[in-house]
Amino acid sequence: MDLPSLEAVLQLLNEGIVSICNICKSLLDAQGRTSSVGSTIEQTRNLIEYAE
Repeated sequence: MDLPSLEAVLQLLNEGIVSICNICKSLLDAQGRTSSVGSTIEQTRNLIEYAE
């Protein structure tokens, strides 16, 4: 049985960590967009209520 070299294992771990970081960044970006959309909806609602 061939054992993978330390370099190969570290490369795979690095790729996994980078993937996790990219997923986290995407989730944070999506959360920010959702918050800003929710904020915009709330602002619009307030303007409509004020206009009434």
